[in-house]
Amino acid sequence: MPEKQIAFPEFLTLGEAAEILRLSRATLWRRIKSGDIEACYFGQRSCRIPRLALDDFIERSVRAFRPGGDGHA
Repeated sequence: MPEKQIAFPEFLTLGEAAEILRLSRATLWRRIKSGDIEACYFGQRSCRIPRLALDDFIERSVRAFRPGGDGHA
């Protein structure tokens, strides 16, 4: 039987992204405000995180902890 792949939407809510990263929404907001994670704003109150931006953040974070990484996430 083929493995079931999880399809993620192109834009994630803050709650969805926080759950994937296992961070609180407050910590996620701090990462957005510091520029570590890219976010898109639709209107005045609707904020979404592009899936590719989340993937990029994860890759940079993992790379920082690999041997020879630069130590910055």
